[in-house]
Amino acid sequence: VERDVTRETELRDQLIHAERLAAAGQLVSGVAHELNNPLSVVIGYGQLLKGKPLPPELRGPIDLMVAQGERMAKIVQGLLLFSRQRKPERAPVDVPAVIEQTVALRTTRLRLSGIRVVTECAPDLPAAEGDVHQLQQVFLNLLLNAEHAILAVGKGDTIRIRAYRRVEGERRWVVVEFEDNGPGIPSEVMPRIFEPFFTTKKVGEGTGLGLSVSYGIVQQHGGRLTGESVPGRTVFTMELPTRAAVEAPGPAVPPLPAGVYGFGRRALVVDD
Repeated sequence: VERDVTRETELRDQLIHAERLAAAGQLVSGVAHELNNPLSVVIGYGQLLKGKPLPPELRGPIDLMVAQGERMAKIVQGLLLFSRQRKPERAPVDVPAVIEQTVALRTTRLRLSGIRVVTECAPDLPAAEGDVHQLQQVFLNLLLNAEHAILAVGKGDTIRIRAYRRVEGERRWVVVEFEDNGPGIPSEVMPRIFEPFFTTKKVGEGTGLGLSVSYGIVQQHGGRLTGESVPGRTVFTMELPTRAAVEAPGPAVPPLPAGVYGFGRRALVVDD
């Protein structure tokens, strides 16, 4: 009767929260699909209007309507990709594009919170090898952590995301850094940041799973996720193997002459 059941209660609450998150993911997916239809109407009619002779005072608002509609469509697409249940895949990943999509999901919230996001991607960055949806989840987790750290104490106002290449012997890596100028992580907490269900946030504000899930995903990709922090600066560094590091170069294939090649297969394209 006197046995301490605190741990069992915490595990039950975490399970309930995980089920709620799964249900929320299905709800987001359904809402995103429903938004796609009216967005198609707005963008489609806007593009038709742009092709007609219009007074100058109308052309600006219509251009703005189409541009914002297309921005909304990209956000909806990002939500669908993030919430979709699917098996992990390994394919070339355009890291700067995934960073851009991830930041777009939080742009409005970050702007309202007075937080500036600065991205610095090296030119000609090689493609990473991995599952684009899982990597987007890692990027979003790291972005949310930086945002929450700044908002928790109201200190700091900038998140920097850097992507560059690094060579280590015969291996080539794509390195992505998430840096914030928030209060920093206490030294006594740093050794536990990747533990499952460990969180310093208040009850109901965090699951304690974000960093541990991210760590597991990066490990499965053959990469590394590390963190370092001092007062006023926290950096999480993710290293991912590049496509070139995984595949050995094959024999050179001579380019085909200009033309259309089906190689014995047919594709039917229907455009409504």
